[in-house]
Amino acid sequence: MFINEGRLQEFVKHLDSEGYWHGFQHGIGLLGHAAPYVFIHRMKTIYIASTFTINEKGKYPCASDPDIDNHIAVASCRTVHDGYEFYRQDKVHAICEYRARKEIPIRLRVCWQSKGGNNCCHCEKCWRTILNIFVEREDPRNYGFQYDRQELLQAFQAHRNDFKDQVLSRPHRYRAIVKAMRKNYSRDEIPSELLWLYDIKF
Repeated sequence: MFINEGRLQEFVKHLDSEGYWHGFQHGIGLLGHAAPYVFIHRMKTIYIASTFTINEKGKYPCASDPDIDNHIAVASCRTVHDGYEFYRQDKVHAICEYRARKEIPIRLRVCWQSKGGNNCCHCEKCWRTILNIFVEREDPRNYGFQYDRQELLQAFQAHRNDFKDQVLSRPHRYRAIVKAMRKNYSRDEIPSELLWLYDIKF
């Protein structure tokens, strides 16, 4: 709250199109939140999930990267930038497999816009994660996304142009989703509200 992100955005926009958080604060900001906790509990290792993969190295600069995160230490605690070999869809696939094997619900928290620890189910990151889960033939409600399926499909339709702009402006976030969708579903199985994504050409 003490950081004036609006002013910092103006200062760094020519250096990172995604903004101050993505380009300068991401890993250090999150690990800074954990620092008091790991110090008090004398933890030895803290894991931070990767944003990109080794295959994308240098294509999408980000302030959460192994070259930065793996060199951050707090007292006796070292940091591990975890899962750098996996795309987001690979991670979701592993989580879905685990949930199916254990037959338990898993509550993911991916939303950075909602207050109180829930997912809003309306922002781009929630929709993207819902799609990650959907293309694995799983029900997102088993993963902490409370929504009515019809309402969600109506929302996808109502905001189709905005969402399509998001997809096309950041194709690296959606290519693996579309690939998994085409692998796991025939075109006839896809709800009409999502056919545009199934058919998209990046």
